[in-house]
Amino acid sequence: MSFEDVRLRLLGQLDAVDSPDSAMAFQQMLADELRMAEADLDPDARWHAHLLRLMGDALAGKLLSRHTIRELARDGRRPATLAGQGASFDFVLDIARRIAGDGVVPVVADLTHLIGVGDIIAVTSNAISIIECKNRTPPPGWTMRGRHWRQQQRTRSAASYLTVGHTADDQTRKTRVALDVDEPRRHEDALRDCVEQARGNSLKVAIAPLGQRDYLVAVWHRELDEAAWKDVLPPVGHDEWRYPVFAGSGTAVDNPSPFTMNPYALPLPADVRLALADCDVLVFRLVDLGLLEFEETTDSGRLAIEVYKKGGGHHLRASLDGTPLELSPRFVEQVLWDFRSVADTRSMLVETLEVITGTGATEQGDVAAASPEVPTMASFAYRDPGGSDEPVLVSQMGELANIGVSVPFEGLAEVAARAGDDELRIRGVLTPREHGWVMDLDDVNQPCQ
Repeated sequence: MSFEDVRLRLLGQLDAVDSPDSAMAFQQMLADELRMAEADLDPDARWHAHLLRLMGDALAGKLLSRHTIRELARDGRRPATLAGQGASFDFVLDIARRIAGDGVVPVVADLTHLIGVGDIIAVTSNAISIIECKNRTPPPGWTMRGRHWRQQQRTRSAASYLTVGHTADDQTRKTRVALDVDEPRRHEDALRDCVEQARGNSLKVAIAPLGQRDYLVAVWHRELDEAAWKDVLPPVGHDEWRYPVFAGSGTAVDNPSPFTMNPYALPLPADVRLALADCDVLVFRLVDLGLLEFEETTDSGRLAIEVYKKGGGHHLRASLDGTPLELSPRFVEQVLWDFRSVADTRSMLVETLEVITGTGATEQGDVAAASPEVPTMASFAYRDPGGSDEPVLVSQMGELANIGVSVPFEGLAEVAARAGDDELRIRGVLTPREHGWVMDLDDVNQPCQ
C-alpha cells in the first residue's frame, strides 16, 4: 500500500471518529504507520510521518478547543520518535486503551505535532485530564526530581491555567491571564467555492474577495503559467497597499500551529484535503496587513495598533494610552494561514485591547477578568507497585478539585489521624454518580505506600 493510500484510509477513519473506541482504533493505526515511517530513511517516508502527525493534530482539534491546544502546545517541543521510546510508548498506548475502555476519549500526544504537555489528554464532555505515563513503579517516597519534577510543574501549570483562567509563569515571573474575546470566523464557504471554481476552470486558478485588499487565491497545479496569474490577480497599488503579503497554504502544512489551518480538518471533500496536505492544490492569501492598523481614543485612553517587519515577518504591537504591548503573532497567522479576514481580525484586536484596558488586565497579578476554559486535572500513571496489571494513577487533591470530584473527608480524616505528621497518601477509586464524580477510598485504614 502506498503512502498516499495509507493517508486516504486513515482520513476515512478520522472522519468516522465518533466514540472513544473509534478514536483509539484510529490512533492505534496511526501509531503503527508512524513506527514504520520512522524506520524508513527515505525522504518520502519522513514527509509521510509529518503528515501522519498532522492527522493526529486534526483529531485533537475535533476534541479540544483551540485555546486548550494552544496551552498544551506552549513549549513548542518537537515530538519524540516512537521508535526511541520502545516499551515506554507501549505503556502509553496501554493506558490510552484502558481510558477508551472506560468510555473516555484519549488523545495520544506523541501522535501529534502540537500537544507538548503530557502523554495522554483524556477528554470527557466537560473536563480533561493531562496524564504523564511512567513505565515503572512510583519513585521511592513519591519524591519527584529532575525531569520528573519539571513534568509535574508543567502539567500542573497548564491544568491551573485552563481551569481558572490564570497561572503564574515561573520564567517571566508574571501572571498569564486568559481573556474572553470572540474569534473571527473562518471564511469556509468562500474557501470551498474558490477551490471548486479553480478545479473546474481551464486555468485551474480562482480568486475570492474577503474584503477590501483581502483575497483568497486557489491554484490546482504547482507549475502555474505566468499569464494565468496576470489575468486573475487583482492589481496591487504600491501607494494604497501598505504591507502587501502573498502567503501560501504550504507554509501552514510545513509549520503546524494552533492558529493555522490543518488541511485534514477543513470542511472540504476528502480528495481536496489530501491534495492540500500534499501541496498539489494551494490556497494563497493576497492581503494588505496594513489594514490591521488603527488608532482611536476611548474613555480608557488612546488605543493603537501598528504593523512592523522584523526577521522577514510581519508583527503587531499595541499602545495602550502610551504603554507599549507586544501582540501575539497568532493574529497575523490567522489572517495568512487560517482564512480569517483582515477586517474581522482587526475588530477582534480592537475588542481585545478594550477588554484589556477596561479590566486592568495589564497589571501583573490582576486576575479579575480571567476566563476559565475547561476543568483540567494533572496526573501521573505508573506501574502498580503491587505487581498487578492495573496501572496506578496519582494526582494531588487539588487536581481532583479542579474537575469537581467529591472527596470523602470523613474517611480522609481517619487516614490522616493514622498517618500522623507524614505526608498523606491514599488510594481511591473515582466513580461516576448522578451529579458528578465521587472518590471512594479503597481502604481508609492504609495510606498508600
